Amino acid sequence: MKRSVRDLLFKSFDASLTEKEQQHLDSELSGSASLNEEKRQIERMRQTLAGMKHPSFKPFFADRVMNNLLKPGDESDIFFESLKLAFGRMAIAAAIIITGLLSYDAIRYHHPVLSNILPSGQNNLEQALDPALTYLQE
Repeated sequence: MKRSVRDLLFKSFDASLTEKEQQHLDSELSGSASLNEEKRQIERMRQTLAGMKHPSFKPFFADRVMNNLLKPGDESDIFFESLKLAFGRMAIAAAIIITGLLSYDAIRYHHPVLSNILPSGQNNLEQALDPALTYLQE
């Protein structure tokens, strides 16, 4: 079957054909059983599709979407969200860097890192404030 004949068949369902096109399609239909079968299949398919219920959106769906897109948002919310996003990333990066530096220090010097950073707990208040008290007494 020629492509031009098939195109004419499809066109006949969607638009009216000229007299010349209609005569050509009729002559092809009378001479070809496969073309007639294809026409019947298309007609059955179109009837089936016409009888089906089409799902659709609720009324005014497009208007609601456009209104939500165009609605001015609270600028302070946008500002604070952007700050939270930016500084959240910075906090994660800083935590990774600090963890890396502490690990490097522990591996390089072979001693417990946290015991050097955190107070030992054996000092009393006078010993902790001793440098400040001597400075103030001078």
